[in-house]
Amino acid sequence: MAEPLSLAASIIAVLNITGTAVQYIENVSSGSKYRERILAELVQTRNVLKQLRDQAQKPDRNNPQAESLWWLALPNGPLDQFQVALDRLLSKLKPTAGLKKFGKALIWPFQTEEIENILSTIERQKSLFILVLQSDQM
Repeated sequence: MAEPLSLAASIIAVLNITGTAVQYIENVSSGSKYRERILAELVQTRNVLKQLRDQAQKPDRNNPQAESLWWLALPNGPLDQFQVALDRLLSKLKPTAGLKKFGKALIWPFQTEEIENILSTIERQKSLFILVLQSDQM
């Protein structure tokens, strides 16, 4: 089992990336329907991740429910999958230098199918995060 600090560090790293994605999306002025939807999902997921971070920083080693937190950080687990979705978002939303920066801030860079796929991944991982929180609180 990993140390509490490494689990908390993994969650904090994903929280930081989520915050960056939220900032980038807030700077995009088009893509209204999807922009609002992805922004709402990220803000909600960020709140859930903050609760998970708090749980990870003070796990009760005698509580078998607390082991569900460790499952999140497994290779290719929910945290990794969420981060992959965020990386896909950031790769197209990241500000660029010069004149491209101005144009990029005005245009939503995603195709419908691509953003729906990213949204689906984010929603699925958020649901898993919530289930872990609920199992730890029971």
